[in-house]
Amino acid sequence: MTSISSVPSNYANAVTPYVPLGRQPVGQESSELKASSFKALEQPAASGRNENRRSAEDKVADQQIETDLSHQDASAKAQEEQKQLQLQERAKAQRAEDAKNAEKQQSLRKEAREVADKGEERAARSRAEAIERFKQLNHKTFNLNRHLVEIGAVEGTAAKGTILDQEI
Repeated sequence: MTSISSVPSNYANAVTPYVPLGRQPVGQESSELKASSFKALEQPAASGRNENRRSAEDKVADQQIETDLSHQDASAKAQEEQKQLQLQERAKAQRAEDAKNAEKQQSLRKEAREVADKGEERAARSRAEAIERFKQLNHKTFNLNRHLVEIGAVEGTAAKGTILDQEI
């Protein structure tokens, strides 16, 4: 026979469970007195509804309830899938509309650039035409003055000094 003093200390709880001061032995305490904040995991017993019913009518009624529940679940699932499909279709339509709007904006920008380019081209052409008209008028004026000098209508003196020094 072995005495308690000869049992190694790591086997002490195998002989007697650990007992904290003022508490029940570990494993025998109630859930309210446990030091842990976690509740004990309890699984509810399976429904004994089918087991308690003995007549065929009860079993048919239970089967009808189960099929109704499965139909409701299937219907709810189908409705959820339909909602998801509608959301996907709306998102697809929105993306298509966004792409269409982006394309329209891009074409408007391109058109605006073309109009601006045409406007700049017209302005440049107009400036060139104005310069050409000025050159033609200047040439005509020069020719007219030379002709007036040739026929003696005016004296052909060259201007000297600045415009302010000339006599009128």
